[in-house]
Amino acid sequence: MRFDAKLTGLVSCLVFGGMLAFTMGWIGPLHAKSAYRRGVQLMTQGRTEAAAKELDRALDLEPNSLSIRLAHARVSESAQRWEDARLDYHWVLARYPQSEPAKKGLERIRDVLALAAASTANDQSTASR
Repeated sequence: MRFDAKLTGLVSCLVFGGMLAFTMGWIGPLHAKSAYRRGVQLMTQGRTEAAAKELDRALDLEPNSLSIRLAHARVSESAQRWEDARLDYHWVLARYPQSEPAKKGLERIRDVLALAAASTANDQSTASR
């Protein structure tokens, strides 16, 4: 057997094996977990945008994961993507109504947005004088 034929056979096996693993649900959770771990690590390093991309990827692969959803909400908060964070926290509370991290996250967002609105109103009243 020629080298080309062996290589083609190996590639075919890998492609088929990968498709089989993906269709049986093996790849998604593994890649989601890896993306989640990278995202959390990047978040702890203060690399918010890179963390958001990894957690977006993890969420695409495992949209029903509580831990991924909460990490995605936290990184969205850090990136001031308030609507994304709010939607994630509401998703968690719809499934886990007693989730303290989700409740506290929504409170933080509400406080930040209220403070921003008050600051804007104060700036407008000062400017009109």
